[in-house]
Amino acid sequence: MNLNKIGSVIGIFLVLLLVWGLIEPYFIDIQTEQAAIKNLPVEWEGKKVAVFGDFQVGMWLDNTATVNEAAEEIASLKPDAVLIIGDFIYHSVADRDKEMEHVEELIRPLTETGIPIFAVLGNHDFDMDLKKDEPNEEAAQNVVSSLKAIGITVLHNKAVPLKLTGENRVTTGKSSTGTLYIAGLGAAWP
Repeated sequence: MNLNKIGSVIGIFLVLLLVWGLIEPYFIDIQTEQAAIKNLPVEWEGKKVAVFGDFQVGMWLDNTATVNEAAEEIASLKPDAVLIIGDFIYHSVADRDKEMEHVEELIRPLTETGIPIFAVLGNHDFDMDLKKDEPNEEAAQNVVSSLKAIGITVLHNKAVPLKLTGENRVTTGKSSTGTLYIAGLGAAWP
């Protein structure tokens, strides 16, 4: 095999890798996991919790359409609760309110269902790219305020008790038969 052929094969491989890197973030990968939780209250057996996040709205070539599609898909699955795992925005911008309005619009199909939604913030919500960056508490508070305004419970170094209602819906509060707690530790960096 001569050098031209080797170069062509490597070039084609690199182009395919680049193309894959540009389209892969737009795929929604739904994985179902079963967890064995010791001492889980009986009423919680078989309940479904959806987890998604890392939207990074505002990033170059961001996947906002995919965020909206994922929110619609999760809403259609009718989980008992939803956990959103931070990085709602990529970088804080001059008009944070407008950026968070965009996030709210993207996840609206989920927030309109009445399913309880819990969230933690990620390093980008604190306007941090690197571990050495100073956390921007004002930017993080803007994200928290926006999420709370649309009914999302933000967990930052706290836990809340969850209970099932008579309609088998999840709410916050203690249960008479067994309480399950959900905890959020916040971003690892700040």
